[in-house]
Amino acid sequence: MRANAVLMGGPQKNSIFFEASLYGLIALTSVLMMAAARSQDYAAILATSGTILLLGVYALYVLSQNKHFAVSTPGQLIGVMVFAGILTRLALAAGIYGYITDIDCFVGWSQIAYGGGLDHFYTSGYFADYPPLYMYVLYFLGLLQSVFSIQANVLLIKLPAIACDIVLALLIYRAARQKLDNTQAIFVFACLIINAALIVNSAAWGQIDILFVLLALICIYLLMKEKYAPAVVVFVLAFLLKVQAVLIGPVFLYVLARGLYKRSSLKKTLAGFLLGIAAGTGIGLLLILPFTGGRPLTWIIDLYLNSLGGYSNVAINAFNLYGLLGLNWAPLATTFLGLPFNAWGYMAIAAVCGYAAWLYRLDPRGANLFNIAAFITLGVYMFAHSMHERYSFAAPIFLLMAFIFMKDKRLFYASMLNSGAVLINQCVAFAYYNQWIPYDLMAWVSVLNLVSFIYAAVVITKNASYYHKNKRLVANEEQKNPA
Repeated sequence: MRANAVLMGGPQKNSIFFEASLYGLIALTSVLMMAAARSQDYAAILATSGTILLLGVYALYVLSQNKHFAVSTPGQLIGVMVFAGILTRLALAAGIYGYITDIDCFVGWSQIAYGGGLDHFYTSGYFADYPPLYMYVLYFLGLLQSVFSIQANVLLIKLPAIACDIVLALLIYRAARQKLDNTQAIFVFACLIINAALIVNSAAWGQIDILFVLLALICIYLLMKEKYAPAVVVFVLAFLLKVQAVLIGPVFLYVLARGLYKRSSLKKTLAGFLLGIAAGTGIGLLLILPFTGGRPLTWIIDLYLNSLGGYSNVAINAFNLYGLLGLNWAPLATTFLGLPFNAWGYMAIAAVCGYAAWLYRLDPRGANLFNIAAFITLGVYMFAHSMHERYSFAAPIFLLMAFIFMKDKRLFYASMLNSGAVLINQCVAFAYYNQWIPYDLMAWVSVLNLVSFIYAAVVITKNASYYHKNKRLVANEEQKNPA
């Protein structure tokens, strides 16, 4: 029967068609994205080509659910995607200057860090609101610029994030291969290596959000494996890289609270967290001290407080509830029902974290931590104050990790939908740099983000509820098919 199926054009023929479709999709979108580097309308082209890619990947993934559609040469396909991903990123990085404010800061910081020394970096009078960790990378880039007489090379400034894109995609693909079949693992890899949302962030915009995501994923993975001490240390590094690390802070608190509550794990949890705090504090001090320059160590607290409270607007080009309500760039002092919007924002954060704690109570499995991180990231982005357009960036990758370990295709769809939202967010903000985004456009994109959040929240909640009601059944399934 199997031989007849092959002769009649069954699995073998369908596999060839399936892989040819993937190659064609990769080629089309890569060419379109690279063409954006030569156009003044690069933001619109990137948004369009990225959306085509996501829709194409979605369509092929749905087809792949039929057993006749499978990948027979995964190694070759991975190689092609890596080549396309690197080439596309380098073309965009070289052809598009980037988001001017961020790129100018990175270029300036690299020169000041190396030229003026780390001890004078935060006292040089130059605006700098990023924590110290990435300044070491910029110091090295400043050194390269000086040694090789490179003047303000934007491609060089973007290379760390581009390299991290590739490394992250390969690491997650390795995990996917261990948990999923070849075809599903290929789709996970495609959602990273040729994901336009990621490509725009690192290669076109010039941001370093992917570095934070890498550290955040390592944190959550270590928590999942109950390796608490290294998880805390990596969290310290993430916090020294970007203030947005506070978004995964609640995940640590949930795990700590549950570990201390259970007598069987109390000693292990307490010892792991205490050791991690001690080691993280020591490593953090070693990284902070070179920037101190004789000042009291409280300067780092002031830096974080100024960074967290540095924006006095309800939304900063964030396509969320406040963008939908026409409050983009509105002063925080604006009131609703007698309360300023920062008060409403703090209440929203508390509500999101409270709901996330309930989700963890329903499903305390380690894999669910990725879902919880995604929910907090999206929930805070949608309802907290002073959000930027990129603050939901990590959520699609968290959802993709949850898909790998939970094998629920709805999480894959949620990841793709939120990737599309992140892509559009960035492209619209890019296109309207230093311009007022029209309310109609702000409203439509905000609706897209709201729908993406609701779908992800529903899927995450259903997963947690199902586990809570069917613990024994799920446990038996996991024993038969270990993740």
